[in-house]
Amino acid sequence: MELRDLRAFVAVAEELHFARAAARLHVSPPPLSQRIKALESEIGVSLFTRSKRSVVLTAAGSVLLTEARRLCSRADELPQLTRRAARGETGELRAGVVGSAIYSQARALVADIAREVPDAHLVWRVLSSVEQIQAIRENRLELGLINTPIDHDGLVVRSLLRERLVVVMPATHRYARRASIPLRLLKDEIFVVGERHLAPSYYDRVIGAFNAAGFSPIIEHQPQSIIAYIGLVAIGVGLSIVPASLARLGLAGVAFVRIEGKVPLSELSLAWDPSNSSPILARALRLMLAKAPVLRRSARG
Repeated sequence: MELRDLRAFVAVAEELHFARAAARLHVSPPPLSQRIKALESEIGVSLFTRSKRSVVLTAAGSVLLTEARRLCSRADELPQLTRRAARGETGELRAGVVGSAIYSQARALVADIAREVPDAHLVWRVLSSVEQIQAIRENRLELGLINTPIDHDGLVVRSLLRERLVVVMPATHRYARRASIPLRLLKDEIFVVGERHLAPSYYDRVIGAFNAAGFSPIIEHQPQSIIAYIGLVAIGVGLSIVPASLARLGLAGVAFVRIEGKVPLSELSLAWDPSNSSPILARALRLMLAKAPVLRRSARG
């Protein structure tokens, strides 16, 4: 059964007259009649009851008409659908994101893509920066929102956002009401910091800030996500260093205090494989990179 057979059937079923259907299809009646008979033979049922005065759909013909209309309509839409896909207006985008980015100014990027490419299917996975780099290299992700700097051989990385790191401590801590604090006052505290291999750049900046303050931190708890850092701080097991935007979570039981002196920054960047020719990836990159200068100004403010 071919699409042209279905189109011929639909024309006859809607006109219930072979001559009118043939004129509509720009063919002569005999070849059209032969095509319908061949279709009936292929299916094994009669689609029309014919007489010298009338052509009437059978019950089987009525069922086929509903489905044939749907298939023909979908076939007519295919050229437009493929052109939209080529412009990056439809399709699937698999993207990774580090947990902290969900609560930063960068969260607006997700809403931007959803709004400006409404027919795109966006699949987001919360992964560490290292996991995202590997997934992009293995074509399991098209795009990553990662902490940088990081080893990214073969990939393109562009900075989106830089923001201050702050101290998060239990709300009952003796320094919790301070607007800011020098790190040197915290040299005897226990800290919550994940293992380096999960977020190398974040880890190095945090440890570097402690070293610049004249001490090495006491690290006793190493959860896998930065959101878990705050959860552990809230139950009183230690302090941590996190991006300032996480204060927007409004979690009870913790306080966010600015760091005095030279403040370490976290950097959020986009990563992708330049050999990936996905149109929807290209469209998403244009949208997100256009926002980058605005995000950086917002973070400084």
